[in-house]
Amino acid sequence: MLVSDMLFARGEVPKRLRVRRRETEAERGEFTYRKNRMSLIYLLFSPKINRFYIGSSRENTVESRLKRHNEGRVKSTKFGSPWKVVCVEHFETYTQARKRELYLKSGVGRGKIAKVFGYLKGENIWRGTQEAEGAGLLNL
Repeated sequence: MLVSDMLFARGEVPKRLRVRRRETEAERGEFTYRKNRMSLIYLLFSPKINRFYIGSSRENTVESRLKRHNEGRVKSTKFGSPWKVVCVEHFETYTQARKRELYLKSGVGRGKIAKVFGYLKGENIWRGTQEAEGAGLLNL
């Protein structure tokens, strides 16, 4: 029988096999920080290129994300700066925020954005429905 087996049998654990007990998030004071932390989605508009951008963030505020977009540090938005915040929605979890972001990036979501914020682009409808509305096929 090995020495470690004998120690285990007596209820003792060798020092090299001991596992340090980690403090819980609540003991470290991080639990309240995470509990108050919310995710968000945001809608930006660039008058320079006349386009919307929909993004999500795990951060609690949109200011840091807007700063990155306007500094050209985000590949998909660097040619449209300056960007302006049009709308922000807060969510409990990042998963909920991503689901909403993906919905708004879908065709139906883009149509709803165009209905509500289309005046920024100088139109009431989104691309692709101009012909349909002109032909009287689409009643928005």
